[in-house]
Amino acid sequence: MTFTYKDYRDQIQKEMTLTTEEFIDRFLKHTLPDRFMKIRHYGILSNKVKNENIEAILVILQTIRNPKQIFDVVAYFVDRFDIDLKRCPKCQSHSPRQNEMIHKARSDPDHFLNT
Repeated sequence: MTFTYKDYRDQIQKEMTLTTEEFIDRFLKHTLPDRFMKIRHYGILSNKVKNENIEAILVILQTIRNPKQIFDVVAYFVDRFDIDLKRCPKCQSHSPRQNEMIHKARSDPDHFLNT
């Protein structure tokens, strides 16, 4: 049995030839037995306790989180990098369409540095 697959190491489409028994054996190694459930998120970021764990981590780091704070991206780039996102990089004119494309962010990228 010959099939194609993508090798993600070099991003090339390749072919592999296996016997039918070898193919079935490899395929069944990817299936779970009856009554088993695939767990995608576990540990400190599991959905059940994620918010509690994040709060505990923030207490340990002695910082706070405020995701509802509205952050002005344009002002941040002007203050931090002296780049005006509302100006065209070629002609340096203000474009009304560019103002529509720049959205407000949820929080400051340096939020966790401000303790």
